[in-house]
Amino acid sequence: MLARSMRARGLDRVLAVCYALFAVGWLLSDLPKALGVSTAINRYYADAIDPLFAQLPPLLDAILKVAGFVYGPCYLAVVVGLARDARWLAKVAVPLAVAMELTTVAYLAGDLRSATPPKNLAAFLALNGPYAVAPLALLFRCARRPAHARRPGR
Repeated sequence: MLARSMRARGLDRVLAVCYALFAVGWLLSDLPKALGVSTAINRYYADAIDPLFAQLPPLLDAILKVAGFVYGPCYLAVVVGLARDARWLAKVAVPLAVAMELTTVAYLAGDLRSATPPKNLAAFLALNGPYAVAPLALLFRCARRPAHARRPGR
């Protein structure tokens, strides 16, 4: 079977861009927050969009720490796996996508139902919504294009 270029794999290309942007967001926001480092980006987000982000309740703080310490390297692995159409991609992507979906839904529900809901709901959903949608698309991609359908050796 001949390998298809990344250009011919439209969903892979879109997902690679999403997960690359997630990795950038992880470096600029999630990792510093998990390490307890205050950044201008996180202060702006808490002030203008989501006041709860400044002082997260324990459950939401735990979710953010998982994102801060675990997800980032996995985002990069997914980008590489998609770019190379790697056979091992599903081994990283499926557990990551399931974990992302569960933690994102818990985070969104906890934040939206809190006593201090987001100040700017549209910006809140625009920034957090992709973390709920992209994992579902990644699961769809892994189910639609299983490892045995790709070329051997990758």
